[in-house]
Amino acid sequence: FNIRLIYHVWFLFRLMDTLSYGPFFDAFLAELGGGRAVFVGLVETVNSGTQVAVALPLGIWADRWKRAAVMQANALLGFVACSIYVPAILCESRPGVIIAVAIYAVYNRSYGGTMDVMIADAVTSDTSTKVSQRKAQIGVLGVCLAPLLQMGFVILGSSRDGSCSEWSFTQLRSLVLSGWLTFLV
Repeated sequence: FNIRLIYHVWFLFRLMDTLSYGPFFDAFLAELGGGRAVFVGLVETVNSGTQVAVALPLGIWADRWKRAAVMQANALLGFVACSIYVPAILCESRPGVIIAVAIYAVYNRSYGGTMDVMIADAVTSDTSTKVSQRKAQIGVLGVCLAPLLQMGFVILGSSRDGSCSEWSFTQLRSLVLSGWLTFLV
């Protein structure tokens, strides 16, 4: 079991999650929903509602299966979510986005919890606090790097006079897809 690999994967996961969801994602959803916030609320409700609904069943499942099998199944689930999400974004498919967000919510809920348990199982009790703290720090680094990358996108996407008050649908789509492309790394 390689803790360094877990750190790298955790960093990319937090970076991807922060790039893919957030204010640009909400702005993209609003545009995809015809300029109305109702679609944003629907997608965010599907995301959070799915995570709440699957938390207990996933915990029971993760306790009954081998951790490596759970992570392998979860990786497949994440790949399926990405395989639906990217074409849904490119084709501007609202049902596709909703389905992908629901699948990703299951992936997200399972990944974080199982990762923590695998780390706890792999290290000794005298190093578990240090390893958990380092994982948290690396996760924060990924979360903090994402807005910096997004600010770079904003600067690159701004007009010659420096204003960036109006974003095209294509620019928003590119920003949202940038997070999902890190998932494929």
